[in-house]
Amino acid sequence: MYARLRPYHLIGAIGGFLTVLTAIISLAVSTSYYISAEWVIIVNMLLIGSNGLIATYFFGAFSASRDSLIKVGSLIAGIGLGFNVLISILQMAGVYVFVLALLGALVMMAGVVIACIKFIMLFQRDAFVVVFCVFIFLGLLLSLFWTWASLISGAGLGALLIYFYVHNITY
Repeated sequence: MYARLRPYHLIGAIGGFLTVLTAIISLAVSTSYYISAEWVIIVNMLLIGSNGLIATYFFGAFSASRDSLIKVGSLIAGIGLGFNVLISILQMAGVYVFVLALLGALVMMAGVVIACIKFIMLFQRDAFVVVFCVFIFLGLLLSLFWTWASLISGAGLGALLIYFYVHNITY
């Protein structure tokens, strides 16, 4: 039953690395002299894809995990990421409410922090898990101040989930 987590790890890792690609493209677009509407739509579509893949992982972890704290953190993170997808769709339609975007980001961060703290508690002897979770924490903290910090958290989440996928780790 818990082998059902394995495909979700791969889906979440792809989403994490797509987040890194989105952050790189967003950084390049935001520093250009003329920002066209097409590039804003491309970045938002990449954000929708990456947030959707990561939300799929978290909802899969919610449904298949044995640990109640991972279930709670995954549910909260999945709801926050789903809210971020909705905000990205609204932004492409021309509506952007900063308070709602901030609320979605904070809910997602809270869920990811809860899940990563439990990962550290479960796998405290595995240095890779601890280092990847620290990268996720660092990226989430820095993303409150700089948008490019999603490079760090996306790479950390992608690496953590690839590590879980390769070693067939269940929780």
